[in-house]
Amino acid sequence: MFDFTNTVSGTSFTVLKCTKLFNFDKIATLRQELSKHIVENAKKASRKRVFSERNNNVYYEQDSSEVDQIKTVKCEWHVLQSGEYSMHTVEISMSGHVSKVIIVNGPDRKDDFETHAVILMRMQNTFFDIGGVIKAWMTEKFEVTIGDLELKHDFLRLEFDREVPYTAHLKIQVKDLGGLLKYLTLRIHYDDLEAFATHKDGLYAGVTEFLYESTGMKVPTSDQFELVSLLTNQMVMDKRGKVKIIKTGLPSHDELFWIESLLIRLTNYARSR
Repeated sequence: MFDFTNTVSGTSFTVLKCTKLFNFDKIATLRQELSKHIVENAKKASRKRVFSERNNNVYYEQDSSEVDQIKTVKCEWHVLQSGEYSMHTVEISMSGHVSKVIIVNGPDRKDDFETHAVILMRMQNTFFDIGGVIKAWMTEKFEVTIGDLELKHDFLRLEFDREVPYTAHLKIQVKDLGGLLKYLTLRIHYDDLEAFATHKDGLYAGVTEFLYESTGMKVPTSDQFELVSLLTNQMVMDKRGKVKIIKTGLPSHDELFWIESLLIRLTNYARSR
């Protein structure tokens, strides 16, 4: 299980899959080659920069000034090992903007899933299509087929397409199926739960009231804390009095789909208030 935190405004996620196992640990020079490739493409990038702003989901482009043009590009690698899985993260710094590319690498197994490595890209106001550059490089270098990872749930796919500020802890759970990225928790903006937090009887009462109205399920007072903790794990109020999600909780995979469905309904309910 791999965790990382996204607290940056204007961030989008691209999820890709690679159908052939590769291992950066054994071929360290490939990291250097990829870094060099990224740097070269960054310096050739367009001077036009894309800015994202949460304003009725309208996004606009603005010509960058001479000061904003790419002057230096740095690539820094980090590796985290967890059992049979490794997570390779490259941080790409360009004129004060940082993008992260996370490559989750799993064991080579023969099963129903061909996916052996998953690439999760976090883009932040980048000057060029890092995802496209890396896809092309990996396709040629490893002779692999890289395509979009199919997200089975429409809601999740829509969430990944949105480029809105999020303050949430994104948790990735890799199931023992050839390194397949099996589960993703929902990314929830803290505004989405504000309706529950501002309930006259408190957050727990707001959640349980919704559960009763939408499903008929009654939650005893003694279980309210446990339920909300299960859904959100940790929640605090920021200086503006709004809910800030520190970490979204993900229970055992046996309960995942129930929780996922519940979170979807909770989010939609809060947005409709």
